[in-house]
Amino acid sequence: MKVHYKIALKFLLVFIILLVSNELYTYYLLESDIQKHTYREIVDVIPHNSEIVYFGESSNFSTFYEDKDKRSISEYIANYFPSKRFGTVHKGALHAGIYKYLMRQFPEQNNIETIIVTLNLRSFSANWIYSDLETALDKSVVLLKKGPALKNRFLLSFKGYDIKTKAQRKEQFKSNWEESTLKFPWEFPHLNVNQWDKVMYKNGILNPDGTKDWETSALACHYIKSYAFQIDTESNPRIKDFDAIAEYADSKGWNVVFNLLAENTDKADELVGNDLLFLMRQNRDLLVKRYQKKGVIVVDNLEKVASLYFRDKDWTTEHYWEEGRRTVAKNIADSLRILYNTDYTELKTEERTWFYHDAGSKEHWGQSRSITSEQAYSGELSSKVCDSLPYGLTMEYPLGQIPKTNLKTLRIEAMVFANSLNNKARVVVEANGKKQHYRAEESLENHIVKEQSWGAFSIEFLLPDNISEYKNIKVYIYNPSEEAVFIDDIDIRFLNPDAS
Repeated sequence: MKVHYKIALKFLLVFIILLVSNELYTYYLLESDIQKHTYREIVDVIPHNSEIVYFGESSNFSTFYEDKDKRSISEYIANYFPSKRFGTVHKGALHAGIYKYLMRQFPEQNNIETIIVTLNLRSFSANWIYSDLETALDKSVVLLKKGPALKNRFLLSFKGYDIKTKAQRKEQFKSNWEESTLKFPWEFPHLNVNQWDKVMYKNGILNPDGTKDWETSALACHYIKSYAFQIDTESNPRIKDFDAIAEYADSKGWNVVFNLLAENTDKADELVGNDLLFLMRQNRDLLVKRYQKKGVIVVDNLEKVASLYFRDKDWTTEHYWEEGRRTVAKNIADSLRILYNTDYTELKTEERTWFYHDAGSKEHWGQSRSITSEQAYSGELSSKVCDSLPYGLTMEYPLGQIPKTNLKTLRIEAMVFANSLNNKARVVVEANGKKQHYRAEESLENHIVKEQSWGAFSIEFLLPDNISEYKNIKVYIYNPSEEAVFIDDIDIRFLNPDAS
């Protein structure tokens, strides 16, 4: 009995020592360790009286250097509700597995009514779940987890979190691509992502001359690897993360809004086709239905941003130009009216009929690689168009933001300089819809009357009656000839000839 008593006494002593040590650590050292090893500072800096809090990653704050207005998505949302106090918790590469810990860091006494949480479709994919960033992210939440603070500190010190090398992470997502079977309601030739990826890269996307476009083919493969998956609600860790967010918010009495971010579905369709779009939409439908049943307001932005407004054209990201961020914010604000209708303030959507670029303008137009200092009519720059870069500066704009009354005639005026009259330059107007395409063009041959000299041209296009049914319109100079032309002071106007 004495032996058992001594053992029990020792266990009790150890327990008391650990208990006291935990209390001392919690009181004296935990806070400084949290500041050093976690991302809690991004929670601490938001106003303590915030009523609506937005959780996001780089999609919220990424801008384009030519954006006139560099406000974030959350800042745009706040504009619609000037009487409500907003806070933003954001940092690059975050996902729901981190949000669910950060939202527990608010003081017990707070004014939070609603949380808006970024629901990034790509974060459900294998190459994000097994990203080499996960080690650092998992390390950042060790001290924020439930349990004795001292135990968590030991786990942090002795690397008791998910540590894997870049090679090991790569092996994880490659195994997932091999093991996860893709299922379609029609016959599909590829069993999994690996097979689809290999075939796409082997066959590739071809240039007009029949040669393989290696760069575009690689991009198509990346779209497959990023979006060709079907969410398993039993095993996908992101489902568990978002479930935990919804449950915790409900326990706190907060309203929950999930912002399903816009993906470049236009580009996915263009590069890969309807099979990939089916998977993206299927996953979207699953997420919307699942969380609406849980009482969450889900804002479906998946297909709401035109390809034009994605900042990164050579990668799959949710980084938008100004108009893209505005679009996402407007859709969220409209959904928030259910909760804050009397606080909502309508903001006007900008409509335009006139576009101008002198190759030095800050406004973003496509094909900015064509800008050169070799020639210029005004300023120091112009757009050089020839066989190496056959597309000149390109104006692209949503047709829904051009007054319908002005969608009658399009007039383009510009200054042009030709090294030789023997070129193939022409003005092209294109409009794209989901299943339709409009194209009109006119040669510049009759408008360039003298080589090695600047001259003006003015060309008008009569637009079709149904042009407003299309999504975007593009205007540009195309020249596949080796004889370069330079374009400057491009003036494009949408006119209503019937207006007095």
